[in-house]
Amino acid sequence: MALPPELQDELKKIADIPLSSVIEQQMQGHANLAAAKKAGNNVGMSNLFNSIMIATENLPDAERLARAYAKSLAVQGLVEKDAVKTLDWQTIFNNAAGKPDLHAAVAENINQAFKDAQGGVLIISEPYQCPADMSPRDFAFANYSATAHLMEKMDEMADSFENTFDDLYKKGKNLNEIDRQMSGKDFEDPRKPVVIMIGKPFEMNSMLAEDPYPWDMRFMHKIGISKAALEGSLPRQRPGYGKGPGA
Repeated sequence: MALPPELQDELKKIADIPLSSVIEQQMQGHANLAAAKKAGNNVGMSNLFNSIMIATENLPDAERLARAYAKSLAVQGLVEKDAVKTLDWQTIFNNAAGKPDLHAAVAENINQAFKDAQGGVLIISEPYQCPADMSPRDFAFANYSATAHLMEKMDEMADSFENTFDDLYKKGKNLNEIDRQMSGKDFEDPRKPVVIMIGKPFEMNSMLAEDPYPWDMRFMHKIGISKAALEGSLPRQRPGYGKGPGA
């Protein structure tokens, strides 16, 4: 299936990046998903399914790949609008450390980012990066809560999900019957943004290896991520670490 001209142009713009061929494969996948949607098939959870991780040593390259991926989603009708919001993860801790409830303040910053990206794509940059004014210990504590809230936002369903559940429950349906009836419906909020997470390979692999399951189930596609990290194996060290000049 030939890609639309706009996407062929996007591929030309990123042709100098080694991972561009993987983005082209993802674009083809979008085309198949869009065709199924147009045919009236229930593709279900498309926003969450299209969330992706991209890791490259050159962070600007990762953002270029992410923007090409986001363009594909928009051109092929898998998001409501061609709009991209970029969130530097460190900024969600801005003005939060001094507040009485740090976790509530960080959650509100994440909520605002999702609101700003409604209907489009949210690119989250370097989710492992500790802010300069925060100690590693405080960051580890705050980042655990922030990551948990991010996952809640990614899992968030449309209001119709709870309404449908409550309606079936009031009618006396048991949980098995409720699950059967609801499994054939798509409760994804079409306004919820697709999330693209970008960063450097060593740091991204280290982050995933510490607890791969929550990330793996929410980011179905991963570019530049090692299989070892997804199996819970920490990278030994950054490539080239300890080697002399010219290594």
